[in-house]
Order: sequence, then C-alpha cells, then structure tokens
Amino acid sequence: MRGYPCGSLLLVLLLLAGCGKNYSLAPVSGRVTLDNRPLAHAEVHFAPTGGQNLPYSVGVTDDDGHYELYLGIDGTPGAIIGEHRVTISLDQRKNKMLLKAGGEMPKRPGELLPSKYNRDSKLTCTVPPEGKNENFDLKSK
Repeated sequence: MRGYPCGSLLLVLLLLAGCGKNYSLAPVSGRVTLDNRPLAHAEVHFAPTGGQNLPYSVGVTDDDGHYELYLGIDGTPGAIIGEHRVTISLDQRKNKMLLKAGGEMPKRPGELLPSKYNRDSKLTCTVPPEGKNENFDLKSK
C-alpha cells in the first residue's frame, strides 16, 4: 500500500460501492419514416431532460425504418423512464443511402435530414414504466 494512504483507499472503495444506477429503464422501439417512406440507417437518440447527468439511449433504424433503443453507456436495452429530447440523424458519411426527397439543405456537414430533426430538434417523448412504441413521421419540407 505504499503511496496510498489507507484513508484514501477506503474512500475510493466506498465511492465505488455507492455508484449504482439510480434510474429505471423501459423498452422503447418504433418506426421512422420520411415522407411516408421507411427511413433506413438513421440514428435515433433519446436524451433525458431531467436535469441530472443521466445516460442517453440510441438506436439505428433497419431497412424498414424500425428501431430499438439501447443505453449509450453499456448497450443495455431500453431508455430511462421520463421525458426525453429526441433527435434523428442521417449522416451521409456513415450512410451510403442518399435521400432524394428534395427538402431543406443540411446545416451540418454530412447531415441529410433537416436540422429541425437533429441539431434544432423540438421532438420529445415521455417513456412510461411499461415502455413505449414511438413512431416518427418526418417531413422533408
């Protein structure tokens, strides 16, 4: 124990023992469409708005636009129960599919969706204890 006073080691061990999760999760899934067509390979982010430093959840849509959320810190299925700010992003650097919707020009480099769905998103979702199936029908214009 040279170089580590016993009191400091004890404090670190006590802090680690008390670092359990202080939130509950619920399953969240749904479907994302753009102009009534499935939106493939989009990233769906749910960020808790509770003011605490809580982990976000993220999912990626499949070819039919379906997604399921997982905690960003460890991949546990679900999202924290409560209110979330939702962002949906489709980055051309990560995705070979190009949109032909003719909507607003992206404001972020590489972003194919209008900023009202990502950077400037006002989308919200409340996740109840029993979970949620939340669909998003985005418009290109």
